[in-house]
Amino acid sequence: MEIVFNEQFTTAADGGIACEVQVDGKAVSCQFSVGALEDVNPETADLGSAGQFQMNMERLHDLAREKILRGKLDNGAVLVSGEDV
Repeated sequence: MEIVFNEQFTTAADGGIACEVQVDGKAVSCQFSVGALEDVNPETADLGSAGQFQMNMERLHDLAREKILRGKLDNGAVLVSGEDV
């Protein structure tokens, strides 16, 4: 399975981060909750969502990749929450 993350992201309405990932050539929405951003590295909490995401992007992408490989999609999207960290 080929999984490629787009480096572009936006801040979601709930304060989390939204981005797109290509899974075998198909676009899949990916969202990281505020809880996931805070829990992945509490030392970066003062950076805000965008800063937390940028500082911890590799680990967050790994968490999303694990969910994709296990088939844990929610309505065709990947949702990474604090419970996944």
